[in-house]
Amino acid sequence: MRHCGRVGDNRQVYCVGNATADAARAFGFSNVVSANGDWKDLVKIVESTDQMVVHVSGADVRGAIVETLRQRGINAHRRIVYRTEPAKKWPIDVNQINAVALYSPMASETLMSLPACDVSHLTAYCLSANVAAPLRGMTVRIAASPNERALIACSRAAEA
Repeated sequence: MRHCGRVGDNRQVYCVGNATADAARAFGFSNVVSANGDWKDLVKIVESTDQMVVHVSGADVRGAIVETLRQRGINAHRRIVYRTEPAKKWPIDVNQINAVALYSPMASETLMSLPACDVSHLTAYCLSANVAAPLRGMTVRIAASPNERALIACSRAAEA
């Protein structure tokens, strides 16, 4: 996909969520399976394979996909293909916004590590309870399922 330089073949691609699965299909992969959950759901699907598994990831990951697959006898390897650098300062005037959408625990941790300011007026819409865990001092809403569609529904429900 965009990080690993591969496009358009029929190799088996396993994805944690539907958004990544959709991206894989958009890059031309035709044999794509989504766990539509978290890394543990993905492991349950992948553990039935007898093929070598390569976990294409960023430098920072949550969970233990490769380690768990190896413990279950699967030939698994990790290839780091990108690195995320957290922001060190607020990229905008926080008083000009009312809400943030957070997709990862790292994003929440980064938000909380930014220079102190009043965030009590913010609502954080989070993909999961794990994403919400680091947050303090703001209203937190958690999507019913760990996917973007549920996150958007969560934000719309709060508006109603």
